[in-house]
Amino acid sequence: MNWGEDVDLILNKVPVPTTTTTTTTTTTITTATATTTTTATTSGKGSCPAGYYLGSGDIPGWGQIRGKIETSLAGCGEECSNTKECCSFEFSVTSGLCNLNRDCQPSKIPYKDYYFCIQNKEGTKWQKVYSHDTAGGLFATVDEAKKKNINDEDADLFSVLYNLKSMRNEDGVFHLKLCYPELTEHAYPCNEWIQSSNPVLESTITGYIGIKETWPKNSGGNAFQGLGLSPPSFSSNLIDDAPSSTSWWNSIGTLKYHGGSDTIPGPVGPTGIIVKKKVLYVEYKPPSCGHVKVTGDNYDGSFMVENLITVQNKELFVDNKANYWLSPNARTATFILNLGCSETFDSIRLVNVHNREHKDRATKQFRLYTSQTNSGPWTQVLDTQLEDSRQQQDPLPIQIIAIDTKTTTQFVKFELVSWWGRGGGLMFFNIVDEVQQVQPVTDVQPVQPVLPALPVLPVQPLQPVKPVLPVEPVQPVQPVLPVLAVEPVLPVQPVQPFLPVKPVLPVEPVLPVKPVQPVLPVLPAQPAPLLQPVQPVLEVPQPLFLRS
Repeated sequence: MNWGEDVDLILNKVPVPTTTTTTTTTTTITTATATTTTTATTSGKGSCPAGYYLGSGDIPGWGQIRGKIETSLAGCGEECSNTKECCSFEFSVTSGLCNLNRDCQPSKIPYKDYYFCIQNKEGTKWQKVYSHDTAGGLFATVDEAKKKNINDEDADLFSVLYNLKSMRNEDGVFHLKLCYPELTEHAYPCNEWIQSSNPVLESTITGYIGIKETWPKNSGGNAFQGLGLSPPSFSSNLIDDAPSSTSWWNSIGTLKYHGGSDTIPGPVGPTGIIVKKKVLYVEYKPPSCGHVKVTGDNYDGSFMVENLITVQNKELFVDNKANYWLSPNARTATFILNLGCSETFDSIRLVNVHNREHKDRATKQFRLYTSQTNSGPWTQVLDTQLEDSRQQQDPLPIQIIAIDTKTTTQFVKFELVSWWGRGGGLMFFNIVDEVQQVQPVTDVQPVQPVLPALPVLPVQPLQPVKPVLPVEPVQPVQPVLPVLAVEPVLPVQPVQPFLPVKPVLPVEPVLPVKPVQPVLPVLPAQPAPLLQPVQPVLEVPQPLFLRS
């Protein structure tokens, strides 16, 4: 049997009693000196409908979406399948009542005889993350136990546990299955469960929800509660079912043999069982970052919380549907964003509301929390207040609010604490990593000074004019141009309208005639007029004296 096949198919092979019972079977394992007791609790008749698998637990109340629907088990599954937000349903054979839930996983222990059926996510599959066959020996170190033969999952020693942190499901938890292929006397030789803690990184096991427990005990003799990281001082393995105990059954990343020359610790019935093979799977869907889902409290079906993940320019109400979110009247409310995978942010962007022409409500104080799962634990990262937007004009502004510390998370919870007017609401909400957005710009900025120069590039055709630069020796003639500065005396400047007749400018070669100007200094040499008094002397007496 392929223990990696879908759990709902396997569950259908397990006989289910026709009434609410607890079935206990005792089986002697021939491969180990131990007796194991398998306890499984099932309720009602049959199993979950196709497309769903059986969980164990309850979500308090009469459904997060709708409840007390009178129908059959199959009809309850159809109701959930036809409801967009529905991820799980609860059904009681006794009462014939059906409850629909947004959350996929239960948060409490089972209630009466109610089934808890969880919808199989499209695209999910069982992914092998670890296998150990002692025919290939032991893992040499805990580091090798995290990463070994990563491209050959059929190898005797195989592990991609180093990457388990990226394999949380859409609810932000790990859906795990630890199987023992040798123990074929069991119809389902696996323990299957959900936990929120990462067994590769955390010793404290949290968020455990059992789904199918063939072996219900752990190393300490207590109820099986999942897997956790062994302390650094423990040198026998990487992970087991009781990190604080000296026993180490359900061992993962085994570094030592136990109970024989080629055997290692397996599951626990009343006592431990030694095995030679084990395989760990995780139900996994590749993350869809950027595909944000949101669930929360609504005023009614017209003002849904899903509206706030889309940027809008103006509040609208068309065909009895609004494009913004309103909380219930005069009370606190919450919504949760599922980011699809872990993302880092240091700010949020939001647009408040004022409820169109009514202008009667807006968000005032709110708190923001983060978590790796949709059920917590939650860490508060922001507590702030918005100004009254009821009288603001459209379009309402986008506000950017920084948080104190950069945070990495998959789930963000918004809690409305107080409001302006009749209640709260938002038109838009999203997270953003402002620093991350600026950093690429910072890297490009050294290039950006060149970018402004690009407009100058068209001017570069002028560079061919640079051959004129050799004519720059003519520039010494430019000192003559200061003489042109004297030309302001020329009232001829009005003739400048004839500048288009710039061919007149060649007349400037007359400027070389200006050397004639040195002749002008010769004019002062005309003292010749002083000879004129001498001329009268020549004319007067000479003939008169001859006559005498």
